[in-house]
Amino acid sequence: MAKMEPQTQTKSVVRLLIKGFMGVQDLDIKLGKVTAFYGPNRTGKTGVLKAIQEALAGGGKKPDLIRLGQDKAEVMLDLGEISVRRSITEKGSYLKIEGLPKGQTEQAFLSSITGPLDFNPVAFFEAKPAEQRKMLLRLIPCQLTREQLAGWFGEEIAGGADVSKHGLEVLAEVEKRLVGLRRDANKVREERDRRVAALAGEVPEGFDADKWRAANVSAISTKITKAGADAQQKRQCEAQAEACRSLAERKRDRMRELDRQIAELGKRQDVLRIDIEDQEAKAEECDETAAAIHPADVTKAEAELAEYTQAQATLKTVDSLAEAEQSLSHAEAEARRLVHLVELARAKPAELMAEAGSPVEGLEITPESITVKGVALANLASSEQLMLGLEIARAMASQGPLAEKGLKLILVDGLERLDPMNLALLDEQMQGDDFVYVVNEVTGDKELVITSDEPLAARRQKSLLDELENQGRVN
Repeated sequence: MAKMEPQTQTKSVVRLLIKGFMGVQDLDIKLGKVTAFYGPNRTGKTGVLKAIQEALAGGGKKPDLIRLGQDKAEVMLDLGEISVRRSITEKGSYLKIEGLPKGQTEQAFLSSITGPLDFNPVAFFEAKPAEQRKMLLRLIPCQLTREQLAGWFGEEIAGGADVSKHGLEVLAEVEKRLVGLRRDANKVREERDRRVAALAGEVPEGFDADKWRAANVSAISTKITKAGADAQQKRQCEAQAEACRSLAERKRDRMRELDRQIAELGKRQDVLRIDIEDQEAKAEECDETAAAIHPADVTKAEAELAEYTQAQATLKTVDSLAEAEQSLSHAEAEARRLVHLVELARAKPAELMAEAGSPVEGLEITPESITVKGVALANLASSEQLMLGLEIARAMASQGPLAEKGLKLILVDGLERLDPMNLALLDEQMQGDDFVYVVNEVTGDKELVITSDEPLAARRQKSLLDELENQGRVN
């Protein structure tokens, strides 16, 4: 077979040869634009699609692919100027390409001309949203590193991420974690905001914190203490003077009584006179001492002390308020930071999909839904969903550096899952593009039937009519 130069364009699979592969014993056919395999289960329909996938993207030990009773399985695809042959034995899988362009390895060449062959537009159409999301993630390669996450969201978030998962799944988990952190931060901020408001309400309007921080309570206390001591001394002197006067008065009374007995008590009278004079002198001395003492008026000092005591309590509230305001500021900053990170986590999937190459323009994948140009996949009509699956399959089949010269091949398994309207729509779409299709459908045929470029909807309608006619004959 002639060698193909690098600029040669490969357009389609010309011929398919399968031997001993799963349920297919021996198959050698030419493929058309749309080649269909019909028949009941276990007749090799799915085995044909699997064989094509294995020929183009297989490898490793897979002895279960060898048909029972055979020692090896073989699959050959004739691409015109290039043929791809895959042999599978108990020991492994062996690839041989004839007509390989110069300077390319066999597996690298296959990777450059084929996209993912396991994406089935019908299976995507039938799948539940969660499975559709998984199928799309497999088609869009995106791996993140801890370094990337740390650069976007910080070391703490990056350290808890499972970077072995798909990048979009990692971002979904990051967003969920950030939303939780933001919720907690908002709770802290709200609690601190309430505390600031409560403390602010306890501080009197116009309170001068600096004045009361600088106040000298020691001087006020000393002044009050000295005034108290002076007052106590004055009271003691006055009490003593009063006692002395009282005693002198009693002695006068006694003296007047003794005057009547002066003759008999003359000597005692002299003693008493001296004693009276002495007591009066002491009283005068106490009066002079008391008159010399002038205790300060402590009314103002006592008021200042009371005001100081109250101010000290208020200062504690002021300090608590300042701490609470600083704590609130930190909480608000953390909440704003987490809001930014959540927004970043929600924006990154679109960036990553743009970098990885979305298979469909306007496709967005989130943990909650799949949307196309802002419309949820679940809200699309069934025909629109089917066309989306086909558009994705076309896009993925056209991947790679040699996409324009590559093998535009799409495999469709399970056409029986489509209703007649969607089957006709798929048939129309397949006939109107430049792709090669290999499809299968479970039917009531007794054995495997292969058609090439026969309208799928018309073939199904004919099969149903034949089945009804046969039933009528039996009845």
